[in-house]
Amino acid sequence: MLIGTFSGCATMTGSKPSEPIDGFDTNAMRAAGYNFDETGAQKPIPTDAQKPSVVLEVRDGKRHLEKIPMTPDKPLFIQDVIHDAKLQEKLGQIKVAVLRPSGNSNPPIRMEVDMERGGKGVVKWQNYALQPGDQIVVSKDTSTWMDGIMSSVIPSRR
Repeated sequence: MLIGTFSGCATMTGSKPSEPIDGFDTNAMRAAGYNFDETGAQKPIPTDAQKPSVVLEVRDGKRHLEKIPMTPDKPLFIQDVIHDAKLQEKLGQIKVAVLRPSGNSNPPIRMEVDMERGGKGVVKWQNYALQPGDQIVVSKDTSTWMDGIMSSVIPSRR
C-alpha cells in the first residue's frame, strides 16, 4: 500500500473490481476530457476500426461530441479541425487538448495545445498530426491577462 501511495499509482475501484470507491470525485478529470465507466475505470471513446476517425469534443456549457472521419491519403492536423469547425469564430479564445490512446489498460496521453497570441491559430510546433482514436477537447478560454502574468511569475507545479 505504501509503495502505491508514493509511486503516484492509484486504483479507482473499491474492494471488488465492479464497485466504485466511495466519494471518489472524477469531476476534475471529466472536465479535462477523461471518461469513466460506472466502476470508475478509464474508458476510451468507441471508434469504428474499419473507418479511422478522431473525436471532436466541444464544451461550451454543454458537451458536443462529433466523430470526424480521416482519409488515409491526407494527414489531418489540429489546426485543420479547428478551422473547419469554425471554433474560434463560435467560441472566441479557446483552449485545446488532445487525448491520445496509449494502450489497453493505460490512460490516454494528454497533449496541451497552445494558441498563438491573438488567437489566430495553433502554435506551429504544436499543430500535431492526428491519429485514429485521438480525442480533441476544445473549450472556451476564460483566463484573463492577469492569469497570464501570474502563470509566468509563479511557476505551476505539475
